[in-house]
Order: sequence, then C-alpha cells, then structure tokens
Amino acid sequence: TTSLPFLDSNILSAFAHVMTFHSTMSSLCTGTLFASNPKLKQFSMFQSDITSVPVNLFSTTPDIERIVLYCRGDNRLASLPNGIFDGLKKLNMISFVFCDIDSTLFSDDFFDDLESLQWFDFFDNPSFTVLKNRWFNCNGCGPSKMGKELLRFALWGTGLTDATIGDRVFQNLDKLETVWLYNTAVTYSGIENKLYLDDKDNFEHLALGTPIAFMPTASPIDPSPTDG
Repeated sequence: TTSLPFLDSNILSAFAHVMTFHSTMSSLCTGTLFASNPKLKQFSMFQSDITSVPVNLFSTTPDIERIVLYCRGDNRLASLPNGIFDGLKKLNMISFVFCDIDSTLFSDDFFDDLESLQWFDFFDNPSFTVLKNRWFNCNGCGPSKMGKELLRFALWGTGLTDATIGDRVFQNLDKLETVWLYNTAVTYSGIENKLYLDDKDNFEHLALGTPIAFMPTASPIDPSPTDG
C-alpha cells in the first residue's frame, strides 16, 4: 500500500511478484508504471483525485482481474482512454465510483476483450449517459465478448434514461443477477422489455427510483490487499 503522490516503474521494479496494488496516490505517471509487475491481479485506488489514466497502464498486466478506482472532490476523472482494456481477458471487475466518466466517449470496441467480466460498476458517474448494444455480446451487435459472464450492473446515480439504454444490452446476459439503477431517470416500463427476463434463471434484483435507505456504495469491495 502506498500514499505517495507520484510513482514510476523504477519504484515498483523491486516488487516484480506483487499481485495487489492498493493506493491513495493522487497521480499516475505513464503506462510503464507496472512494467515490472506482470503478475498484477488487483489494482485499487481510493480517495483519488487523478484526472487522467494512461491508455497503456495495464498493457503489461494481462492477468489482472480487478480494477477499482474511487474518485474524490470536485476535480474527478472524466474519461477513460479507448484501448485501456484491450487484451484483459481475465478481468472480472471494473469499478469506477464517484467519478464523472463520460460514456459517450467510449469507442464501439471499448469493452470487446472483456470476456470474463462479472461486475460492471460506474456507480455515481453523472456523465455516464449511454449504454450501447455494440459493447455487449448480443445478437447482431458485433464481435464483443463482454456479457457471457456478467452478473451485476452497478449504474446507480448515472445519467442513463430509458432512451439511452440499448434494446439488446441485456439480451444474452444469461447469468445476470442484479441491475442497480437507483437515482437515474430509468423507469420500469422503459426497461422491462429490454431485460429478457424469460432467459435469466438467476435474476434476483432490479433497483429503480429512489432508495428508501442510503447505501454508501453499490460496490462491496474489501479495500485491504490480500495478495503479494
């Protein structure tokens, strides 16, 4: 764990076998940060005020399984570079919480390689305003592999509406269990026919409207490092 404001690959080169990176640092240098850490499996940053992420940050960590970033303050991360998830076939969680990431900037192939993804989390990102068919493994949507393993969507507090969720996003997500859409403009009548519930034996929970009790986060993640 580190609280250093700035890191580079020279500092981490002494920890070639590290599997978990947990930090509260405020900035990242370049995509070579993990050049000496090919076994990295978990990346977590909490209370972060970074405003950009290098496109090749995870290019040397093909086995990474979890990427978690909690933003803070008014100067929040507003975009993710196209290509940042390329080749991450073992990634099972992406969680960007309290940021302001603009989903309209994602390319059509942004999530294509995420064939193992189970958790899709952009909790409290007001500028996350579209959810495209093309990003998912649905009939006639394109070559994306994302969706076959998806269990949970945490899209609470986003800018999504009935009209900005693709009609086939959930089509082939046969393992889907939960969709959180609290504090959005999405309605049951607007999303009911998009869920394809007849094909989802494990589906348990759809959350819409305003929650009765406040939950501090839709992402029950233990921030404590467990490996390496």
